[in-house]
Amino acid sequence: MNTTYESKEDLTYEVKVICVNARRIYFVQKSNHHDVIYACNNCEFLVVGHFNGEFWTVVESNLTHTCPEPTVEERKKNMAYTPRDIAKFILEQVRADPEVTPKLLIQSAKKMPGEPDIQYHHAQRAREKAIEMAFGDPIVTFRLFPGWKTRMEEADCDNVVEVDSYQGRYERSFVAVGCHRRAFNKHVPLVNVDGTRCRYGGECNGPTSSSCS
Repeated sequence: MNTTYESKEDLTYEVKVICVNARRIYFVQKSNHHDVIYACNNCEFLVVGHFNGEFWTVVESNLTHTCPEPTVEERKKNMAYTPRDIAKFILEQVRADPEVTPKLLIQSAKKMPGEPDIQYHHAQRAREKAIEMAFGDPIVTFRLFPGWKTRMEEADCDNVVEVDSYQGRYERSFVAVGCHRRAFNKHVPLVNVDGTRCRYGGECNGPTSSSCS
């Protein structure tokens, strides 16, 4: 078990995996913005986490379960993986293929500790979460467009950026980079890097999603 975690959800997932592997259950004794305590009703199992303002740290732990093994029904109810748990497990698979189907993700999720039987709607929700983790929230990204447009225009007065939306929904965008326009108008050579290839086919794997030819 690690000593630091980026979020409470990451710490919870780690505790869940430990208990799944041990075939035991746990409950959350306390949880707020600064502290979280995971415990067992029938033994001394204990994990205490604290948020130091930057990370969640494990300040106390006893990972040994000495209680009797619970029934299968109790384990399934207590250890049900959330869509976020599944999303973290399938993240790289979704990053490589955002169009992967929930049916394939159900098979992938069976490799998680405890070999959970994931329902279709849980796999679909996990896929949506994984896409958000890998590529960002589309709604949040749409809200960033006005600021991005302003910064592009401030960086080069020849940059042209147009974003169209209908009833608050993104439809399309048009970007003409200033250096491209100047090179075209003056018929001068221009060396251009295909950003689409950098993202999907090259070694850079960068965030650029536009291309020019």
